[in-house]
Amino acid sequence: MVSHTAQVLAARRALAYRQGCPLCTDSYASMFVTPKYEKIACDTDDKAHYVLMRHRVLEDYYLEQSARGRKQVVLLGAGFDTKRQRYPKKYKKHIEVETVEMVKHKCRILEENGMFLPETLSPRGTAIEQFDQILRGTDPDLATVFIAEGYFMYFELEQILSFFERAISYYSVNPAFGFDMISDSYPDNPRNKTVIERIRKTGEKVLSCCSPSVLSRILTNYHLEVDLCSPSILQRRYLNSVWEGEDDKFVILAS
Repeated sequence: MVSHTAQVLAARRALAYRQGCPLCTDSYASMFVTPKYEKIACDTDDKAHYVLMRHRVLEDYYLEQSARGRKQVVLLGAGFDTKRQRYPKKYKKHIEVETVEMVKHKCRILEENGMFLPETLSPRGTAIEQFDQILRGTDPDLATVFIAEGYFMYFELEQILSFFERAISYYSVNPAFGFDMISDSYPDNPRNKTVIERIRKTGEKVLSCCSPSVLSRILTNYHLEVDLCSPSILQRRYLNSVWEGEDDKFVILAS
């Protein structure tokens, strides 16, 4: 099945790029957009949408970690990401983790547009089995960064923490992580009820929530420097304006 979320996010990026929004530099996103999802993006347009700010800060992190000498990047839940096509020489090894169905669909579109294909992994089994397959599919001697947009939301918190522990012990140099989470205050906010119900209807039974300070402390204990980016921080940084919503989502950058 082709991910509904991946299609919505690609449509948002395509619309933002067409509008000249500074949050999006993804000139290839439009390749993956159908009329149905273009309409969804237009009907729910918001130039300060959190997922666009999340995309921008993680793209900046992707470039920053390459400049700092990271040689291997792993995109967890890559969806229709196009960094591999837009920045072909930034990393020695670029791996995208996605389902078999998504990989086939994405690669078909890339081939139709004459673009080279990314190296991919499609792990199977339990969460821990998937995490182990991901690690074994990478080079443990390369300085690595993991980037995940929305990926960890659908795993139990204990599984996520197990992944961090596995990854840090697997590589010869501590890996870096750039990912988003939702705060433990998120489910209690009535405004988010509709979103939660929509996620449940897709069959997802997990919605991981965690206090930013808790995750920050855990990652700091691994001797990583942690930067927490809430929507209000990101909007001020990228749009020089004030975030009107709740700060119940955040991006974590740890290296």
